[in-house]
Amino acid sequence: MIAAALKPKHDEGTFTKDGVVTIKQTFVTRSLYILWISVVACGWMNAQAQAQLPQTRLYAISPSGGQAGDVVELNLTSGEDLEEITQLRFTHPGISAAPKMVLVEGVETPAANSFLVTIEKDVPPGVYEVACGGLWGFSNPRRFVVGTRPEVIEAANNRTPETAASLTIGEVVNGSMKTSTDVDWFRFSAQPGQRIVFDCWAERIDSRMNAVLAVYDATGRRRLATSRNVKGDDPVLVFDVPTAGPYLLKLHDLTYRSGNEMTYRLEAHTAPYVEFAYPPVATAGSTSPFTLYGYNLPNGRRTGQILRGVELEAIDVEITAPHECDSLQVEQRVAPAGLGTDAFSYRFQAGTQTTNPIRIGLTSEPVLREHEPNDAAQQAHTTDLPVTIAGQFAKPGDQDVSRFTGQAGQSVTVEVIAERMGSPVDPVLVLERVVTRPDQSDEMIAVSVQDDNAASLNQNVFETRTGDPVLTFKLPETGLYQITLRDRYWETRGDASLLYRLSVRPSRPDFRVVAVPGPPTSGQVTPATLRCNDRFPVTVYAFRQDGYDGEIRIVPESLPPGVLCDGALIRSGASYATLILTAVEETSPTWQAATFTAEGKSTDSDGHQSLLAHPVRSAAVVWGFHGVFPAVCRLTQQFPVSLQAEPAPYQLATTATTIEVFQGSTVEFPVTAARSDAAHEAIRLNLQELPAQVTVDSSTTTIAKDADQQLLRLTVGDAVPAGTYPVWIQSESEVSYRRNPQAAERQKTALAAATQSANAARDTAQNATKAKSEAIRLLGLANKKVQQAQATAVATQQVADAARTLLDKFTIAQRESADVLTVAEQELSAENQRLAQAQARQRVHEETVATADADNRQAARVLSEARAMVTSLQTPEAPAESSEPKTELPGTESTVETPLAAAQRALQLAETQAATASAARETAVLKQKTDKVEFDAVAALHAASMKRHNEAFQASESARQSLVTQKQTLAQAELAARAAQQALMAAQSDAAAAERERSLAEAAEAAAATTASNLEGVRRHLEMKANEAAHAAEPRAVTASIPSSTVLIKILPAPLKLAAEPLNQGTIGIDGTLGIKVNVQRQNEFDGPVEVTVLETAGESNALQSESLQLTATQQTGVLRLTSANGFRPGNSYQLMIKAAAHSSGRKCVVDVPLCVTIPGQSGL
Repeated sequence: MIAAALKPKHDEGTFTKDGVVTIKQTFVTRSLYILWISVVACGWMNAQAQAQLPQTRLYAISPSGGQAGDVVELNLTSGEDLEEITQLRFTHPGISAAPKMVLVEGVETPAANSFLVTIEKDVPPGVYEVACGGLWGFSNPRRFVVGTRPEVIEAANNRTPETAASLTIGEVVNGSMKTSTDVDWFRFSAQPGQRIVFDCWAERIDSRMNAVLAVYDATGRRRLATSRNVKGDDPVLVFDVPTAGPYLLKLHDLTYRSGNEMTYRLEAHTAPYVEFAYPPVATAGSTSPFTLYGYNLPNGRRTGQILRGVELEAIDVEITAPHECDSLQVEQRVAPAGLGTDAFSYRFQAGTQTTNPIRIGLTSEPVLREHEPNDAAQQAHTTDLPVTIAGQFAKPGDQDVSRFTGQAGQSVTVEVIAERMGSPVDPVLVLERVVTRPDQSDEMIAVSVQDDNAASLNQNVFETRTGDPVLTFKLPETGLYQITLRDRYWETRGDASLLYRLSVRPSRPDFRVVAVPGPPTSGQVTPATLRCNDRFPVTVYAFRQDGYDGEIRIVPESLPPGVLCDGALIRSGASYATLILTAVEETSPTWQAATFTAEGKSTDSDGHQSLLAHPVRSAAVVWGFHGVFPAVCRLTQQFPVSLQAEPAPYQLATTATTIEVFQGSTVEFPVTAARSDAAHEAIRLNLQELPAQVTVDSSTTTIAKDADQQLLRLTVGDAVPAGTYPVWIQSESEVSYRRNPQAAERQKTALAAATQSANAARDTAQNATKAKSEAIRLLGLANKKVQQAQATAVATQQVADAARTLLDKFTIAQRESADVLTVAEQELSAENQRLAQAQARQRVHEETVATADADNRQAARVLSEARAMVTSLQTPEAPAESSEPKTELPGTESTVETPLAAAQRALQLAETQAATASAARETAVLKQKTDKVEFDAVAALHAASMKRHNEAFQASESARQSLVTQKQTLAQAELAARAAQQALMAAQSDAAAAERERSLAEAAEAAAATTASNLEGVRRHLEMKANEAAHAAEPRAVTASIPSSTVLIKILPAPLKLAAEPLNQGTIGIDGTLGIKVNVQRQNEFDGPVEVTVLETAGESNALQSESLQLTATQQTGVLRLTSANGFRPGNSYQLMIKAAAHSSGRKCVVDVPLCVTIPGQSGL
């Protein structure tokens, strides 16, 4: 009742007025439940003080899925004994993996625990499983999701709203909570009217994370919606976008835990998403109509039903259920409580898009949907048996009432499945008998009220307690019965997701069986891996249905080569048994899924028996019992068994497979140990699954050190029911174990090669150092020659520089003299021009004077002639008038001029002309004289210029000669300088070559030193690895837990019961004997004689003697007399075994009872 009271209830999401989801716990907190479990488990858990033999355990992978058609880099991020992992195995043949190769010192080498996973395009979307295989066999499985959307890895720095990573709607983000208090923020853009589904897978992919999702506005300060614990511990948040713009999505663990095991897979899309199907169950082999409820459904209709603040859409489809009614092939994570149910997975195909999977239950019964209203007895529907009623509590206050008729004594099972199929309903069932009163009104007579089913198949290890009520009973009366079903919180909550299936049927005893690898410490993650000559226990749990109480036999159907199994027997009424897998002596490493069938017999009301056979389902521990947390188990797709080549340190065997023993007797059987050289210590034996009142003598439960056999002594109480009881022995021993000595040898070989390489590199480095020293010496000589050549070059260069300086001076002087000459030449040229001009003017003056002289002479002659003419005309002898005609002057009046007048006028003209000519000559002579002075000055200047020119020319010529001479001197100096420079260059070239040689030598030395250092580092690293490997391979004590094969203890009904007690409280009688009163109670139709004897089992050897006691067929009691040759010793205790032998049904039966006798100290004997 405490467990039922404290069982955690599902969380309920409530929306406030502003549309923000708040999550509240509807009952007590999960932590209180865990605290209770931890209190219960304190005295139960057997912590291992020493290390166990290694086995590959896988805890986390990253990423946990990929898109079909992609190649994904997958890393094993958490586990134990993940050494030399070489392969991955997936449960779909279209998914394969190869080690990722990296360059190590130029050689391609597989990267540790990193693989490239290829997902073929035709792999359908779904949830698969992966296991890794290496040195210690194959691991337990982890879930791997194949999707249809692009996938990305979470950004490294997105812990604040300001650094939020970009999230594209329509992609999948794979991430983890890496650091303490880690929070992942994402920024996404959305448009009004969009309905975005954020589905975070964590628990569903075997993560420890309890994820919480929340949508915020762009500032990250106002929360708009939040979600957690929708799909188990996983949140699903549906966000109806109010306005366009950026938004923020926040993701974190509920308690802000972190680590490699806190992985998640976040889907963000606007594609169709299915919340659930109604009805949630189908009849096996049928095709029937269903209504899918969800979001973004194609042509979906609005329902008006609100789930977590969002209105649901619905579409109608037809679904064909599998024909096998005993199948549980689902993609959802199924916890132990649900492993006894039947179901299948369904994905709706919306065009080219495939939705998320949903689980639909399977039944062999017809399925009816509840018909509202059915809240009251007057509204109840009466159905025929068998029937499965599918219903939902769609609103607060909703309860469903149904009726059926039955016959008195008829066995009926009423079963509700809700929590076990993932529904949040916590159902309460009320069963009443309906009696009709005389007034035709109904009277309700209570039959049963059923709430939680608190029974667990293995508390804290394989926890199957559930809130689903189940009732199998016989009807007390023939008539009408009424079932009222409601949610525990029916008055305050109700929505469309509160689904249930109610099965009412004539009891059909049946069962389902689940196999779980059974590690040495229960509730831990352990794969089914065997060493050579090893055994491995597998726990098979029986989910008994409808009162089935018979035996269930587990029969192996397929096993890996080299593995043997005799099956197992789950006894009548037992919840589980152990199936032992045995590996043969020489096995090859392998991996294969094993299959088993569970068989039983059912007897109907007429006594007819029918065979029941179902495939055994597989499950595994996902997270082991740790601290206050119970083990987490789930359904697996296969039961893989792997073998490794390493031999088991010892093998435990029993010589008898079946041991017969009578009730109330003791039996001994030998247990042998085939030890290897590593197993010398004592082996502790712990018999498992012994029936009540069968005890083991603790003094016989250890095989002594270096011994190979021990007799186990069992005492069977006389009240133990007769029957066959399978038991097995779990042994423990400290063995000397070398961990991976092959790796130590490989590391040792690698170290030897590395040491050889490092030594060679060291020698090379030393030789390189010597070569560098020689190069430095040669470089010194070359540098010395360079110094000498530099001195010569400097001296010759100084001479050349001095010659060049003089040449520069001579050049300047020559240039200056040339400039002077140029100036003189220019002056001379100018003077030449002036002189030429003056000479030209002189010639012009001379010509002008000559012309003037000619004109003057001409004018004088004309004047002389004119005078002569006038004179001749003025002489007396001259006639008074001439007979010549008179001349008429032009322009005058018509006057006749006389010859004298004409002559006089001509004389005047001649005189004028003569005066003009004379004046012109005088002017010309004057000018000639004036210009002659100037000409003489010009001539003098010209002469001076000519002199200066000649002097400048001589100076220029002298400077030119000096320049030529200096150039020759400079050429000789430069030739010498060049020769010296060439000698210097040659020396420098030799020095440069020597420097290069030195540099090469230094580089070679540095390279050799680096190589030597690197190789020395490699050597040291390999030395460390070799030391670690050698240290790991050193023999050390570890705990080996190896089971035996199954031993069948057949307890036979005893013909008698035996009781014995000492007389007189153990006081010695007068005759010196000790009396033992014996009482024999005959049973099971035995009425023959009985022989009673005594055997001393501890104390002084042969100290006691006794003759047998014969009891006739009519005697029931007698007294045994014990004597001692040495006499009884007061204060001593004697361990006795009283045996009663009889023959019954042709066979001898021995019944015994232990007895301890202490002789009182006051005895005088």
